[in-house]
Amino acid sequence: MCALILLLKLFHLLFERLHSLTLPEEEEPRFVGVWGQRHLQYLKEYRRNVYLDLMMSGRLNSYLADIEEQAQERFERIVEQMKQTQGITEQLKADNALEWVGRMNNIQACTREIVDKEIIISKNNVDEGKAENGLLSTLQ
Repeated sequence: MCALILLLKLFHLLFERLHSLTLPEEEEPRFVGVWGQRHLQYLKEYRRNVYLDLMMSGRLNSYLADIEEQAQERFERIVEQMKQTQGITEQLKADNALEWVGRMNNIQACTREIVDKEIIISKNNVDEGKAENGLLSTLQ
């Protein structure tokens, strides 16, 4: 009986200490858009320890905002490169808007897959905190 009371007191002390813990504050919250949210989901599902480490250290928002910026810049650069390669111009947009929209949708879908592979679900990205040069590094 005495051991049970002692155990309950220990649990109570432990609960009080855990209850008083707080996560560190980040300096300034930064914007995290769709790319950062997709990477966050990846971390939660497949790299739980990395997610918890970033969250507990107060670096999660900053890390995701960096991913957002890298992914968006890469997306825009690849779209422009593919438009040039495929000859998609403003003239095509004026002459045949439906074809232009279809071709642009195709380019954007392909580019989303590339950015997903290179940045969002890249193991090197999580381990090193930056995206590796990937499929289209020769196009840069």
